Amino acid sequence: MHQIPIHIHNKLSQALPNPLLISKAPGRINLIGEHTDYNLGLVLPGAIDKCMYFSFAPNGSQVINIRALDKKEEVIIDINNLKKTAYSWADYLVGILIEFKKIHPTIIGFDAACTSEIPIGAGMSSSAALDCAFITGLAELHQIQMEGWDKIYLSQRSNNGFLGVQSGILDQFASIYGRQDHVMYLDCDSNQYEYVQLPKSEYTWLLIDTGVKHSHLESAYNDRVYECQTAVKEIGAIYPGIRHLSHPGLLDKVASVNFSDTVYKNRAVYVIEENLRVSSFVNMLRSNDLVGCGQLLYQSHKGLSKQYEVSCVELDFLVQWTYDMTEVLGARMMGGGFGGCTINLLHQKDIDKIIAGLSKTYYEKFGIEPVYYQVQIGDGAQVV
Repeated sequence: MHQIPIHIHNKLSQALPNPLLISKAPGRINLIGEHTDYNLGLVLPGAIDKCMYFSFAPNGSQVINIRALDKKEEVIIDINNLKKTAYSWADYLVGILIEFKKIHPTIIGFDAACTSEIPIGAGMSSSAALDCAFITGLAELHQIQMEGWDKIYLSQRSNNGFLGVQSGILDQFASIYGRQDHVMYLDCDSNQYEYVQLPKSEYTWLLIDTGVKHSHLESAYNDRVYECQTAVKEIGAIYPGIRHLSHPGLLDKVASVNFSDTVYKNRAVYVIEENLRVSSFVNMLRSNDLVGCGQLLYQSHKGLSKQYEVSCVELDFLVQWTYDMTEVLGARMMGGGFGGCTINLLHQKDIDKIIAGLSKTYYEKFGIEPVYYQVQIGDGAQVV
């Protein structure tokens, strides 16, 4: 069994005094490889030391009672009538239950409580952690052996189907398969992956939260999926057999395609170039070339902002501000975009200096106090 922070244990115990089990799943960072997962490309995520926690206790009924302690909200879910609720967080869980019921038709009634250390809307994938902690607890509660990939795809089916978000597997993969002090080099086409140990150095990862989340994230996310699918069709019309934008050697082919809209070309070129950056980044990590890694972060952000168009003025400002800072090796937006966090590679001793300088400048520009998170790379979902 694994330990959980005492304040989390106390919080869950007050809500559900005698749980049968407690499960947890971490949020994630993604060093590079953004919006490539649903294009069956390369990603480089790692689980973080901030988690979502669930406690479970059977109640002998046909209903599921779930309390979201941080939101001070509660839902009652009828096992025999699974449908949308009044709360978006609860809809994630209903979607999981619908998919879980397909593989295990008899779901028992239970009471549950959840709480999280993961900031909401900061690009650390609190929603995937919610899914993965819930699935891990459900499987244990029903004494079902579920492989990690089974949990990942169950969550994805829920997101794609019940929630209508055409997401890939990056977030769930990191939350399930995380390993302390390692990031994961994943090919989302073959599902082959390897762990890459982070080099020991005086440099660290700092997340800077813009404090904004623009409302068009979900609709634009689905738009990008459609645009990439359209780009694949237009490339495939000339080069049959192309199934996705992450095929090796695709960059040269794109130059000869007369796209019906420059948008589709921009999306395609970004995805192809981002895959190349992921491969280069892994090689640089292995050779301890952190300066080279930093330059790739800046290139990734430029592509996300100008070609893929999922950034915003606040994210661009935070990245631009670091360009002339010798203490920062690289920065880029992280996550779905239109707000959330930037991820920054910088010297450990300079964190306070960066925070002091940026906080004042950012507040003067946007009237918002940015929030900072220094995270460690941790282990994946588990019963505790």
